[in-house]
Amino acid sequence: MKTFRCMANQGDDDDSIVKHKLATTAVRDVKPGHKLSQFNKHCKVVQDCFNRLWNPSISRKEYGAIFSITQWIALTKQQQSQHSIQQCVGCATSYASHQNQFPTFKTGQRTMVTSAKAMCSEYIGECNTGECGTITQHLLAGLEASYKETFGQSFTDVITKCPNAALQKRKTTVEKKREKRQLVRKCVQHIQDTLRTNDATMVLNEGLSLRTYNRIHLAQGFESAKMKNERANSNAGKKKTHSPSMEENVTWDTTAALNELKNWSEDKKINWSQVARQYNIPGKNRGQVLKEFARKNGLDTYALDGLAENRRTRAKKLKMPGNEISMPCTSTTQMVKEKWAADIEDGTYSIGIDCAPKEMTVVTCRDREVVEQPVTIYSRKVPMNEIRQRLLKNQEKYMRLQTDEQVDPLSKDEAIKFLKQNQEHQFADMEITEHRAKVKSLQRNRHLVMWHDHGTILGQGYIFITVKVIYDTSVFFRKDEYSLNSTLNLQGTIEKPEVHVIGIASSSHEDQAALIPERVSCLRTLNSPIMTTAGIPINDTVRFFAGDSPARNFERGVQQGGTIRCGACGIQTSMTSDIAHALTLKWRTLQEQQDIIIAGKFGKMSTLKPFENLRKAELELELAQRGIIFPKKTNKIELEANLLGLLSGFVRVTTLLLKDPCQTLQSINMDKYTILECEPLHDLKGHIHNLFVEVEEHFDTCVKTECVTIIAHFMKKETKRACDYRHAAILILLCLLKHNKHSKVCTIFRTIVEISEIMYSSEEKRTPRSILRLYNLTWIHATACTDVFQQLKHLTQEKFYGAYFHALTSHAAQQYEVVCLKSINTENEERIFETAKRIASTTSNRKPEQVLPNMLLRLQAGAQKDRNALEEQNNSIRIAAAHLPCVENTVISKDMTRKYAFSWQAHLNRIAPYLEPGEGFWWREEKCTSTTPINVSLTEVES
Repeated sequence: MKTFRCMANQGDDDDSIVKHKLATTAVRDVKPGHKLSQFNKHCKVVQDCFNRLWNPSISRKEYGAIFSITQWIALTKQQQSQHSIQQCVGCATSYASHQNQFPTFKTGQRTMVTSAKAMCSEYIGECNTGECGTITQHLLAGLEASYKETFGQSFTDVITKCPNAALQKRKTTVEKKREKRQLVRKCVQHIQDTLRTNDATMVLNEGLSLRTYNRIHLAQGFESAKMKNERANSNAGKKKTHSPSMEENVTWDTTAALNELKNWSEDKKINWSQVARQYNIPGKNRGQVLKEFARKNGLDTYALDGLAENRRTRAKKLKMPGNEISMPCTSTTQMVKEKWAADIEDGTYSIGIDCAPKEMTVVTCRDREVVEQPVTIYSRKVPMNEIRQRLLKNQEKYMRLQTDEQVDPLSKDEAIKFLKQNQEHQFADMEITEHRAKVKSLQRNRHLVMWHDHGTILGQGYIFITVKVIYDTSVFFRKDEYSLNSTLNLQGTIEKPEVHVIGIASSSHEDQAALIPERVSCLRTLNSPIMTTAGIPINDTVRFFAGDSPARNFERGVQQGGTIRCGACGIQTSMTSDIAHALTLKWRTLQEQQDIIIAGKFGKMSTLKPFENLRKAELELELAQRGIIFPKKTNKIELEANLLGLLSGFVRVTTLLLKDPCQTLQSINMDKYTILECEPLHDLKGHIHNLFVEVEEHFDTCVKTECVTIIAHFMKKETKRACDYRHAAILILLCLLKHNKHSKVCTIFRTIVEISEIMYSSEEKRTPRSILRLYNLTWIHATACTDVFQQLKHLTQEKFYGAYFHALTSHAAQQYEVVCLKSINTENEERIFETAKRIASTTSNRKPEQVLPNMLLRLQAGAQKDRNALEEQNNSIRIAAAHLPCVENTVISKDMTRKYAFSWQAHLNRIAPYLEPGEGFWWREEKCTSTTPINVSLTEVES
């Protein structure tokens, strides 16, 4: 605030100042732009300063005598004209020393400014840079003393805090060091916070045991054992002392204290401070004084403390190079455990619950004697509802999730458009309300796939059961619809498997069947929907089971080996090479299987093999209840053969109904459950392997050396993965295409390469065209194999045309109509065994009761990583397949249809929906040459 600086503002008394100014020169000096209210405001300020802020050391009466009305009247007109209301030049030049004594709200400001002006007036004329610097130093020296006396602060310190000055205080060495230390400490703290945020997850993802992590933690942040020992030896002679010297006057009773310490009981732990108070030892460190006194008098203070005499030296933290700040340190193992416990508590991870107890005998060696100890080991199960909730939490951002308020306003055309996009065509006679209900049902129902397999880890048998969600475009966004991340592999992200059960079981069916009650109890909870964050109910249905042949047979309840090769169609082992017969067999559902099994008395028994070792009378009773009567003279062998023929390979009901064979599938929410017979991983790998074994004799001479070299090089690999087989097949096909692309062997490899490409393609590529393509490829591949491999040299007929060949040629296309074959590929599930073996061997103490929780926790953490090994393998195969020619529509010659008339007819029956629209839509006849006048071209590739 600018205060009044005119001598006319003061008077002989408190009110005379303002009254005089208002009465005389005040109105005259006010400029036209000024307001009277502003003038009154300034007058009030002057009066308040004069009355309340006067410095007692200066006489107010003396000041008033100089700036009085009498003195003002005595001035001439010319002298009065030199004064003004504000910024008075006359007072500043003639009465500066007296005017500076007037107090203001900002005490000392006027004095400093006036003194500065006075000091600057001593230097007249222009000065160079050096002279200006000298003048400035002189000014600062003159202002510093008065400024500090007036304000109590240094002028040079205050001016550096003024933004307009743009000055910076010169820092001392101590201040620079302190600032650098604070900056380093802040940086170290940020690094340490970042490390401690991710280290618990890092331990799980990297497969580190807590012991290994602790070694890394100590090596990174603390001195080594060698450094610690060197420091301990260098400080061996440096001991602190707290007790007084002998020359000092000791006021407490040392004799009594020493006697009490000598007679101290070893069972009683000493409190040095408490004993020191009893003898009135002065000082805050009285306990240390007493302890040092006892040590000097030959007492063993370590024994009194209950400690060993030679205590280990603690390792110090490492320091930053050239600094006193400690290195950033990761979390301790205890902190890591606490973070894991917090993640388990909030549902990020789950270690499951105990289930299916099993009695085992643990053999140990104690005192050179073998000791057998019975123990009870439990399997671990993550409840199905927990898995559903966790999957929903991770996948909710990828789901459509339209509320009732969003679906109900849909028009009929909009609802039909959505249904058509998701291959739903049965809506011609439906009302608009039914259309909307259908849209809600499709969007809010997820389909689950179950898988299980058995393996050995650390010499102990384990069975893993997993669950995953099928990527369905009616539930989840398509890749082009999800705009948040265009590079994200939606299908691979959604179809990551979750571990449901880890059971301790051998490969026997009895051990695996012990987990059936636990599985059924979880399946019964599927009838309760789970809610999204928006309150939308989501239903889950266990739709498929995928696994290798032993797992499928156990799950379905069919015989292992024997004369029945396939549990789905019941084909005989000797008939799998008959393509026409294989294509005409119908798929048998689990309900049909249950009806066959429980038609008699013994099929209703809750055993794994109810029809095994039946006596003749029991066989007759079982057949009689099924409506088949045999003469009494019929022997037991004939009765068993007839019963096995009726059962068609089934030995019991499906595994999930084993505890109560008569219960319905609907009662356990499994009425839509289907056990798939074709699994891309094992079937493609097994069939291509059989081709490599037998095909060497059938290569043309011009390509035989090159192709055999590829196969021999591949067969030398110690570990042969399914992707390696597919890659080798592509390399052989490229060799064959260079010489004779019309040979039967080239047809075999061309079709198997295209079949594998379709089976590993994404859901977005599953169209009616690709389904028709797979039907045609499998038929052509089957006929080509039967032509080339009529006489097998290395394999038997049942081996080559066994489960792998039959699953690919008979069931792959059927399953592709229902579900994307990539969704039922079990490569990610099979990798669980490899991961589990590594976890158990490197991060556990190998005790079964502790292996399972640790394994379950780390498997869940590893599943959350973004890396998708299956997609990486497919990318490498796509690079090799990029050199293949573009695919063309399938053309089947008339000669081929005549040669394979029966299988051709069976094939046409399977693709009847594509033939129904008539010629020109999906197929057409075209004339070629005189030898093959008419060919059938099937339109599978868009032009």
